[in-house]
Amino acid sequence: MQATAFSLLIAFLTSLVFLYRLSRQFRYPAASPKTCTNFTSSNTTTTTTKPNQSATTNPDEPCPSITVKKEPPFPANWLTGKQIFDLERRALFSKTPLPLSHTSHFPTTGSYQTLNIASYALLLIRDKDTRIRGFHNVCRHRAYPVATREFGTSSVLRCRYHGWSYNSRGRLVSAPQFKGVEGFDDGENGLFEIRVGVDERGVIWGFLGGDGDGEKMKEMEGIGKGVKAGCVWVGGSVLEDGWFNWKVGLNKSRLETSLGLNQQQQTPSYVQRLLSSISFQQQQHQQPESTHLFPSTFLFTIPRSQCWLFIRFLPATENKSAVRYDVYSYRDAKDAAAQSLLKDVEESVKGLIEDLGAEYQGVAEDDAGSMLLTLDGEAAEVQTRILSLLQAHAKLEKHHGEEIYPARREPRMNTRYEQAEQLCRELDCGEGGGERGLGGGGSLAW
Repeated sequence: MQATAFSLLIAFLTSLVFLYRLSRQFRYPAASPKTCTNFTSSNTTTTTTKPNQSATTNPDEPCPSITVKKEPPFPANWLTGKQIFDLERRALFSKTPLPLSHTSHFPTTGSYQTLNIASYALLLIRDKDTRIRGFHNVCRHRAYPVATREFGTSSVLRCRYHGWSYNSRGRLVSAPQFKGVEGFDDGENGLFEIRVGVDERGVIWGFLGGDGDGEKMKEMEGIGKGVKAGCVWVGGSVLEDGWFNWKVGLNKSRLETSLGLNQQQQTPSYVQRLLSSISFQQQQHQQPESTHLFPSTFLFTIPRSQCWLFIRFLPATENKSAVRYDVYSYRDAKDAAAQSLLKDVEESVKGLIEDLGAEYQGVAEDDAGSMLLTLDGEAAEVQTRILSLLQAHAKLEKHHGEEIYPARREPRMNTRYEQAEQLCRELDCGEGGGERGLGGGGSLAW
């Protein structure tokens, strides 16, 4: 009897061991690899595989980490390459509507402004019909600038080299050494014009080349409600010697912080403390409104004021940029508070330029793309948009087998023109250079 009971006990225990081993094989197959995928951030993926685990291996043991970094889609020299910058001039600044200025700078006939964007010298001027026109600020004779001051007023713009003169519509009205030359047509030698449009808030847009037209001004929808056409220019300036690539500055959130526009009331910036003492009669804005005017201009309404701010990054080379700032207001431009605000904005922009320069100096050519991975969503989208435009133009150039310059203008030549040009060169040599070839060399309007 005892032997029978003992045999039953042994059989029962053997069955338990068998069932236990069988259950482990179903739960943790020995030959099945274990894969763990952990997303530790938006830009990093961690993947681990544990092959051929045996029954003695603890299935709950943490997976060892293998980190695979997401590579940025931008080329390594995105912020440092001269070839990239040259392509930007052809693919972006020549084919994209550019916010150039504001109508408040052109109060009378002959009011003009000169600009330089990505090595394109431009001229805006108000003609007799109150229309604002745009031209390449390049004399048709020897490619000298026809206006050298940033702002001025003149009904006739005269090149300092040989005295070629143009009216406010860009028409050539005087070419002293070509007067009477057979075949020389004044009408074919005016300034090269660019398309210009003005939106409902007074922002002046220019189209240097390509297929730009008024329809593209729809991109301006969404500009802050605090911006209107009827305002006055308080002041502004171009700050040169920004030693950084212009794309480094295309971060609206950072600009708001650097300019002190998004500080909370419990920790007001010096700009906000100043503005809190200003009493305006019209409705005041408690929160900043900001708009990025692609590609390199930002517009900000300033809280608790009736002032707004234009910030423009003006690329000069692949590693140097200027920054243009302008403050506008709906009250007297000479108001003491507005002038104090202007000074504070200038100091903020100077600090911004120093910070961007210091940051850019730490960007090596092989890690420029990595720096872009730290951008927020909106700033990253701007960089991606620029990249897509460059890729599309590069594809077009590859198809045609040559570089394409949409903003380029070619002069018309003929035999008579060449003869007159040769005469002009001889006069230059005989008179000791172009400065004496001004036909009198009197004082100029600009």
